[in-house]
Amino acid sequence: MSPRVEYIDTLNVSLTGIIMVDWLINLMWHVVPPVGLTFVAILYLPKLHRWAFNVYLGNYFDRKTLFQEHKAEYEKKMVKLMKQEANAKQEIRDQERVIEQTKMDIEEIWEREFILLKEHPLFTKINQAIQVIYNNNGRTEDWHDKRMIDSNVLAFLHSKNLVNIKSDSNNNEIIEFTDKGRFFVSKYLENDNKI
Repeated sequence: MSPRVEYIDTLNVSLTGIIMVDWLINLMWHVVPPVGLTFVAILYLPKLHRWAFNVYLGNYFDRKTLFQEHKAEYEKKMVKLMKQEANAKQEIRDQERVIEQTKMDIEEIWEREFILLKEHPLFTKINQAIQVIYNNNGRTEDWHDKRMIDSNVLAFLHSKNLVNIKSDSNNNEIIEFTDKGRFFVSKYLENDNKI
């Protein structure tokens, strides 16, 4: 397509009708505004850019500061939680030590009591309780209704808190060793040759 002459003529303003004056006006119209706008852009755009950059940096560092504040708050909370966890673990270890110490104290008491009781004549018959519990599932009578443990031995062991006496669903008498009883049986079996 070829450009139309009328369109090109519309770009040239004809105010006075004098060709030289109109040409000069058109030249100034096409040169002065771009030069003026370029001058303004060169002079003021760096200042505008500096202002915009300052706003950007202020916002950027505000965001970074806010991030660091939240990060510091998060780390404080984590330190607090880790201290609580460490304290809880320490408390558990302390309680385990106390329990272990108590258990050792109880076992020391039981050890002394074992030394005293092993001299008792009925204590040597602890084998009857071992047979009843481990061979007859704790039932004190066999299938012929014959008693497998002497009453005085059972009374002795029960009074020293070495066995518990119960009944099953068929009203059979059942015995079982207590923790203390199991400790005594263990010691008895260790010292079986010495008794």
